[in-house]
Amino acid sequence: MQTIHDKLEKITDAWNNYFWEYKFCQDQIKFTDEVKTNYYGDILSYFNDTLNNLSNVKYESTFQKSIFQSVGILQLIYAHQDLIDELLYIFNLPKSSKVDKSPNREIRNELVGHPIRRNPRTNEFISSVFFGREFKNGTIHYILYNKGKIMLSKSLYYSIDEIIIKHRNFLEKYLDLILSKIKMVLKKYQKQLSELNTLINKGIDFFKIVKLVELRYNKIAKEDYLFKSDILRECFLKQTEHPRYKNVIDLYIKTLKEYLPETIRNIDELFDVPKKHKYYKPIKIKIVSSNTKPSPITKQKELSYEFSKLFENHPVFGISYFKNKFRRSKIILEELINMENNTSNTLEFYSSFEFLRILFIKRKLLRR
Repeated sequence: MQTIHDKLEKITDAWNNYFWEYKFCQDQIKFTDEVKTNYYGDILSYFNDTLNNLSNVKYESTFQKSIFQSVGILQLIYAHQDLIDELLYIFNLPKSSKVDKSPNREIRNELVGHPIRRNPRTNEFISSVFFGREFKNGTIHYILYNKGKIMLSKSLYYSIDEIIIKHRNFLEKYLDLILSKIKMVLKKYQKQLSELNTLINKGIDFFKIVKLVELRYNKIAKEDYLFKSDILRECFLKQTEHPRYKNVIDLYIKTLKEYLPETIRNIDELFDVPKKHKYYKPIKIKIVSSNTKPSPITKQKELSYEFSKLFENHPVFGISYFKNKFRRSKIILEELINMENNTSNTLEFYSSFEFLRILFIKRKLLRR
């Protein structure tokens, strides 16, 4: 079942990184209110919890234990078939065919689901089953009685190995269909991102960029408080008033130019065959003597920690701490005061924070 696990993992990677994040991908599937609850995770958990029960099965040699074991296996297969149909629904594909579900589903229904069958309207008897004495060692054996002019019976035998093989083939077929759909959607999305990346590099109108990013690359708005469309538009209009606003625009474009090519590459990598024996060079660690004068990196690390706390306006390393530390720097104080006066204003608070980052980098107090 390892190939099944691998296919599910690839589908999950695509789900988490693209379909869950980007509106463009969501529009290509049934991203309903129910799907938005991310119950895909429940489907994946069920498969992860149960697939190994169908691998290298050690069959029971006694009659009663064999019945218990076989019923469990048939129930798992039945549930897996329903879960595959749910995945097909999510990815806007037709349900699995009855032919592909048979005969495993019929065996389960006769043996477990409906051992006594009656007409739901007339309550007339249709059929019944009971377990055969050769039900053991990986063999399912039961007697089926059908009502006709006379009561007819037949003895049925099934190999659990063959049932599992058929189920594995069923899973592989429909997971491959889902992966094909995912590949088609992501290649289409990749083309959209490539076009967007080209337009950004050409320097088209900023408002058009914001609109296109909102439609095609909406996840970026989650990466930074300042990357919401309304904030970006306001910063663009105010960029001549103060460098902090121009810095937001520059940061946005810089982030897009970094993230877009990476996302485009990642789509290709999703469908690459993983290299099982990839060689990694060991990381060389340079040991610095304790007698050596502290390097600028040590100072950067110290201020990096403090600066990260300023982001959340920490009670110790917050605005007051920095105002005291940089009380002789007019330009830094101006940004700190702006933050202090606008703690509930996302644009002002975080644009000043990001501008402070630039000022500290220039002073070699932070890494780039």
